[in-house]
Amino acid sequence: MSLTVDSVTSFSKWATEQLALGTMSVGYVQNRELNPEENQHLITDRDLNTQQPPRDKGGLAYIAFLIFGLAALLPWNMFITATAYFEKKFEGGKPFVHSKFENFFTVFSQITNVAFLFINVHLQSRFSAFSRIMTSLVMMLVMFMLTTIMVKVNTSSWPDEFFAMTLVTIVLFNACSGVFQGGIFGIAATFTPRHIGGFMSGQGMGGIFASMASIISLAVTQGKDPLGSGFYYFLSASIVILVSLVVYPMFLKLEISQFYLDRVTDDFSHSFIPSNVPAIETVKQIKWMLFSVWITFTITLSVFPSITANIRSFDGTTPLTGTYWTPVTCFLLFNFGDYIGRIAAGMVQCLSRKWLVILSISRVIFIPLFILCNYMPDERTVGVVFNNDCWPIAFMTVFSLTNGYFASLAMMYGPGLVPQGPQQTTAGAFMAFGLGFGLMCGAFLSFAVLAVV
Repeated sequence: MSLTVDSVTSFSKWATEQLALGTMSVGYVQNRELNPEENQHLITDRDLNTQQPPRDKGGLAYIAFLIFGLAALLPWNMFITATAYFEKKFEGGKPFVHSKFENFFTVFSQITNVAFLFINVHLQSRFSAFSRIMTSLVMMLVMFMLTTIMVKVNTSSWPDEFFAMTLVTIVLFNACSGVFQGGIFGIAATFTPRHIGGFMSGQGMGGIFASMASIISLAVTQGKDPLGSGFYYFLSASIVILVSLVVYPMFLKLEISQFYLDRVTDDFSHSFIPSNVPAIETVKQIKWMLFSVWITFTITLSVFPSITANIRSFDGTTPLTGTYWTPVTCFLLFNFGDYIGRIAAGMVQCLSRKWLVILSISRVIFIPLFILCNYMPDERTVGVVFNNDCWPIAFMTVFSLTNGYFASLAMMYGPGLVPQGPQQTTAGAFMAFGLGFGLMCGAFLSFAVLAVV
């Protein structure tokens, strides 16, 4: 199935929502390589208030965060991967529905997700983390089970109504996803950087899994069974959400979870976070890390995938340079590089906050670099400068690595800049909002970039 400029914009939510990563060293931030005054609040396992934290036995807490990250992004990644499925289901409907449905998906999902990431910050003092996260997971599961069931329902006589139903599902799912992501980021902020990395790793794995599923489906079915592919996409996402629903209560009972969360409230699973946590003061303290994660994803989503997915090979005569060119060199390469970048962030923190902000801004250079590759050769008005297939692959490699590395560092540093306790949870929620807002801004900025080309 060919990818058009309009069709790939729907992947913007996915690309991001692509942080990801890794095997973070056990709560260790290399403060000796940073400015000590700049990072006086950065948290390690060694500077907790009164006692050494218990060991993460078997890495169970880390694995739990990994599963939560997977549940946060894999469902939506699978949803937007099923483009052929929705094209089939919307056949016979209004022309604008069949041709522009992905644009509607993008707008409805982005706005809803960012709105509820922000709302989640204010829900902390009104509803317990347990109720917010469990309710969100239950609603997410219901939405995806409904989506899975609808695969087997013949909607050929009411495609427009099915489109409206799908939009409602998207709004409800992304509202719950925003609350879930914000809540988990808030919890992760009270743990070590390693555990924050676990959540981000799960998100990155979701992108890789979705990319691999798309390639495998393309190889096996050659695009001839979109309904079958859609069914397995949605079913796998439902299973991941269900697993998270089971794991979360077990996660709260871990000794290490009780240790970290007791610093926020006496009973994190049932009590409220204090309403007097200074939100404005928190934003002031983390503002540059908030800006860093925002600008990183704004730049990334401005060209990925709206520009990068339409860069063509100069060859096009082999399966790799033809059918699999975009799935492999765009989506799979980005997700894999992003994942590696976030693993690296857990192993080496070699940038001060100042340099992190500067280098995050410098990624704007990728916008003209990708434009000057072989993007839409039959329609472009700007000349091609990089006339070899190696160039877009090289650019994508650095582009994805820096996205994962810079975003992960910002998400790790941010909560460490505020005092331990409830304020860290608020900082984590604001950082999640900054991430989502960057995705939304980048998605809309991509239309301006397309207009230039």
